[in-house]
Amino acid sequence: ITAISCIFMVEVTILDYAMKVLAKDKFASQFPDDPLAATEAFAQFMGFFGQATNTLSFCLSLLGTSFVIRTLGLKTTLLLFPTLLVLAGGLVY
Repeated sequence: ITAISCIFMVEVTILDYAMKVLAKDKFASQFPDDPLAATEAFAQFMGFFGQATNTLSFCLSLLGTSFVIRTLGLKTTLLLFPTLLVLAGGLVY
């Protein structure tokens, strides 16, 4: 479990960095002559993204965790999330 948690955190950090670099580049290209507007647009995007992901995470934690554990079992559930994350990371790159 410790190794899976470590791999998960490394992957989350890499995906988070990649997402921020891509978003910052996108807003910099939308506002090439106004770095302040690009920074404000990036901050607005990050705020919206944070709210959306935290709301989704809260709802899934509240409503879905017990169902998934009862259906798949604890061991499979613990292995499922990092596995899906690795697959998502592979799709991104």
